[in-house]
Amino acid sequence: MLAKHEGRELEFEGLDAIDAKTAQIVAGFRGEVLMLDGLTALTPDSAKALACYKGALLLNGVATLDVETATSLAAFNGYVLALCGVKKLDAHSAKALAGISSTKDCCMLALGVTELDEAAAKSLANVRVSNLILDGLTKIDPPVALALARFRGAAIHLNGLSSLD
Repeated sequence: MLAKHEGRELEFEGLDAIDAKTAQIVAGFRGEVLMLDGLTALTPDSAKALACYKGALLLNGVATLDVETATSLAAFNGYVLALCGVKKLDAHSAKALAGISSTKDCCMLALGVTELDEAAAKSLANVRVSNLILDGLTKIDPPVALALARFRGAAIHLNGLSSLD
């Protein structure tokens, strides 16, 4: 199986769906980057299997994240979890994602959210990663900014902000 590939990256950008059994096999890849950006949705079981991957897990095609799937992804203990296709994140899913507790020195959570309410921001501020990347935000309200300021990681990336009001 391709998961036995000994290279640095394994990319499946054309894959638009994955079942839990296949996800478990693919998550056994020992390289640094597993790119599944073609996936547009994840089931909780597939997410749970993929969360076992120990490198950079790129799921940038996933557009929505329900609570069950976010809870499954919270078991992630790799270096990068990229969900840049997720444009909206409700407070319940954000709270579930905040369960990520990576033991890696440099773990990043990247979300593509374009808006964030205060409750979701408070939850994301509790995620235990070193870098929280929210580059899809172009503006944030003061309560959201205050909530994000409580993030205890090394860096918050807000490169999409066009102004600070």
